[in-house]
Amino acid sequence: MIPAFKKYYNEDTEKTYSVDVEKAKELLKKAGYEKGFDLTITVPNNYEPHQSAAEIIVENLKEIGINAKINMVEFSTWVDEAYTNKKYQATVVAVDGTLTPSSWFKKNVSDGKNNFTNYKNDEYDELYKKATASTDDKEKVESYKKMQQILADTAASVYLEDPANIVAINKKLDGYVFYPVAAQDMSVVYFKK
Repeated sequence: MIPAFKKYYNEDTEKTYSVDVEKAKELLKKAGYEKGFDLTITVPNNYEPHQSAAEIIVENLKEIGINAKINMVEFSTWVDEAYTNKKYQATVVAVDGTLTPSSWFKKNVSDGKNNFTNYKNDEYDELYKKATASTDDKEKVESYKKMQQILADTAASVYLEDPANIVAINKKLDGYVFYPVAAQDMSVVYFKK
């Protein structure tokens, strides 16, 4: 889920799911959707990898009888409809945080203002409170790893990728600090004398 956070990352979550088309069909049948169903994936048009991921998902879902289509919208429309008003069936979007794992995990706290997926899990919420209140780093690490396992076990979201962060710096520059999030602070970068 968040390999960039290194010590907080729970590698065991990588083993939670595997591709099993027959099992997926069986689960759909058990849920009353033997003939599949229609699904709309709302995707903001501001980032091509989201569009590509949605196209692949549409093709993969065909294998199990789900008829998915993509609703490509302006980012401002996505924010209004999906993020703010939660009017969507599925979406492909990046989630990011600040330099602390707490900001990333806050998105899934039941009453969190950024919980646009409507995720609710009391155990997760308690672990979040414990992690953010603790001053013991070992306890924080343990809580964050348990929270990741809960997210994986309950299929809170499908985490598709964690893009590699590659940084190239001109030898004449100094002061750059790498952050494992999308925003980079260039105000501290300067040319060497």
